[in-house]
Amino acid sequence: MLGETDRGMEAQTRVNIEVKFALGMALDEPGIDHANFGVHRQRLIQKELDKVYLDRFIRLMYYLGVLTGKEPWITDTTHVIAPISAPTTIELIRQAMRLLVRLLAKQYSVPWHAIPHAPRAVRYLETVTEVKEHNLDDKAKMERLVEVVSEADELLAYVESSEASWKKKPDVIHYALLLCRILRERIIRKDDGTLEIAPGGSVKDMIVSAVDSEARFGCKGKTKWRGYKMAIVEVGNSGFIAAAEAMKANDYDGSSLVPLADQLPTDCVENPTIIGDTHYGAGDDRVTLKEKGIDVVAPLSPKTKCDILAGEGFQVSEDQTQLICPRGKVITTYSEVADGKNFVLRAKDHDCKHCPRYTTCFKEKKHRRTIFIHNAYGVMLEAAKHSQTKIYKEQMRLRSRIEAKQNELVNRYGLRRVRRIGKRNLAYAARLSALAANFQKLNRLRNDKNATMVLEVSALRGVAFKKAA
Repeated sequence: MLGETDRGMEAQTRVNIEVKFALGMALDEPGIDHANFGVHRQRLIQKELDKVYLDRFIRLMYYLGVLTGKEPWITDTTHVIAPISAPTTIELIRQAMRLLVRLLAKQYSVPWHAIPHAPRAVRYLETVTEVKEHNLDDKAKMERLVEVVSEADELLAYVESSEASWKKKPDVIHYALLLCRILRERIIRKDDGTLEIAPGGSVKDMIVSAVDSEARFGCKGKTKWRGYKMAIVEVGNSGFIAAAEAMKANDYDGSSLVPLADQLPTDCVENPTIIGDTHYGAGDDRVTLKEKGIDVVAPLSPKTKCDILAGEGFQVSEDQTQLICPRGKVITTYSEVADGKNFVLRAKDHDCKHCPRYTTCFKEKKHRRTIFIHNAYGVMLEAAKHSQTKIYKEQMRLRSRIEAKQNELVNRYGLRRVRRIGKRNLAYAARLSALAANFQKLNRLRNDKNATMVLEVSALRGVAFKKAA
């Protein structure tokens, strides 16, 4: 049923006996109208009940003893393809104009015949058959680009100069700013008045589609897609998903760590620990989760290992204003950077050049070295020391197993291609799919002869739990 639309589910509730039984419906009961599914979905999203239901399920598992509270949490991220196309620059501008024009004409009844210098804007209200862009030569493409950009400028000028009440409406402001951003990202206006399409990759956070303004281009290894990323947290290797979050395709994987941690029931676990790959080992995230009482176990990047200097014997003062080398030299010269300090270590004739560690501290015959000290140096140093222990190696062996749970969500539950646009809709679908996967895992435990819990599903609409005798 996960691949069904709202109208498809309406048909299923009418004729499918299994669906009727799962929903507690009588056989002769009529189906559910498709509009009710959309209303119910929006109600769940607005009240964030998807988070509440998933949290209640996990807490119930801790309460019943299915989860012991000693398992670590494991997190990872996978890509999700959005249901959108990737239009060309000209079509993207036209797409944004079409959304704004239709909004004003159909919702706010704007008389488009009164718009000065923009009579062609009316054609965006109807489906107009034009020659496709790929069938045009370079000269015709440039003429169409100039025409579309001029129409967009005229439309924005009209919206800006209008004194009507709809000008301050949030949806009008959203689409107007969206059109402005697309023009700024995709078009280069030269001094002589000519236009040029900006090369790909010139903007870091470039909009892919006007229909879904949150979708982005993503690239991970050889995999390229347009859409989002989905991050989940699994409780150890139990098969139960404790949290799920959605983010843009070009976001850093570690940016989901703090939102995921806010969804986890830390009061049900003895020593809250999250295990992840190198993307989740940033110092700022470690400090933030440390304040929440959660330890992060993740490999340090090779650059970070060099910056920590755990094996070189350098020490940092508590206020991080002094760097002390193994031979006792104090370095106080530093410069402030975004997330730490750059200490400048110079080799002088009366100290470093005659030190036996000279070749270790200064490599390739250089007489100057910059040492970066992160603001989270203390937490990173603890992580560097922990990475040398056997416990760390045992913890990291658990991390790769979460990929099986990701494959289950994207293949069995249809999350590789999300059905509805928007990051919030993806988060909703991920949490509901995680809840369904959790129930399926619990049902397998129920049928296991060695299980310590018995699950009784009544013929009514409730689910009852009891201790096994």
